[in-house]
Amino acid sequence: MQLHSPPTVRYAFVVALAALTGGPVFAQSQTQPQIPEAADEEALPSLWELRLAAFGQHAPVYPGSEDPNVTLLPIPIPVYRGSFLNFGENLDQVARGEITETRRLRLGVDLDFTFGEDSSDIPVRQGMPDLDFMLEIGPELEIKLDNRTPEQGEFLLAFQLRAGVVFDGTSPSSQGFLLNPELEYRRDQVFGGDNLLSLRWKPTWASEDFMDYYYEVDPRFATA
Repeated sequence: MQLHSPPTVRYAFVVALAALTGGPVFAQSQTQPQIPEAADEEALPSLWELRLAAFGQHAPVYPGSEDPNVTLLPIPIPVYRGSFLNFGENLDQVARGEITETRRLRLGVDLDFTFGEDSSDIPVRQGMPDLDFMLEIGPELEIKLDNRTPEQGEFLLAFQLRAGVVFDGTSPSSQGFLLNPELEYRRDQVFGGDNLLSLRWKPTWASEDFMDYYYEVDPRFATA
């Protein structure tokens, strides 16, 4: 396995469009007058929701490349708020599912992606095959390292293992895997109100198959 750590900046603007299902349904006797529910029950979020997100990326055209690229992509985001599985709720990590969580441990599903690129737009890849869209998906284990609350500032250690899947049209193919250990300091409400401070150290190890997809050069395409 080899180490790489490409700098990437991503951002998302999310607007809730509609709730697909309503909140909890409460039974009521026909012989009794209707009793208003408590305010906190009325404010409970729905189980399902559909959001529209505009994802933007300013990053190298592929990991380690010197050529930058800016990409914008509108995409619908389904939100599910179940007892054991949550998806799409966290706007800072939209593409992440949560399977189960305890006070110190969280097991989830981590997703990432890399946009496809035309090799004709990349000087060092002239004449080579285009790079296809790659989806990365796999489990994530997050461990809380202290007993501090998010408002006090907490340290978290996470391990992410993602398989790379390349989509050439409608034909997906496996392209190795990545391992991401991550150490994070996170603090909520740093300046009061709804804000978050997050500092992360996140090296990346990739399998040979993953590295070859971006960096291997077939002899017929060699120019030096």
